Amino acid sequence: MRSDQSEIYLQKSLETVTCYIRGELNLEEAVQRLEELGHVKKSILKVLKDTERNNLINFKTKKRLGDEHLQEDKETD
Repeated sequence: MRSDQSEIYLQKSLETVTCYIRGELNLEEAVQRLEELGHVKKSILKVLKDTERNNLINFKTKKRLGDEHLQEDKETD
């Protein structure tokens, strides 16, 4: 592989991973693009699944206002 081709290959790979991180591509799309570039699927999945994405919101369950009253009602029944 020539130097120019290697640089294009690396640039397209990095661009795909960056688009995945930003949320512009979902997992399936990113995997497909990287496989087309010649990467191994097992390695692709490991890297992408271990990569933190910027567009994801962590939904932690918190007590909502009124939940305490619901629990008290259940205990008294």
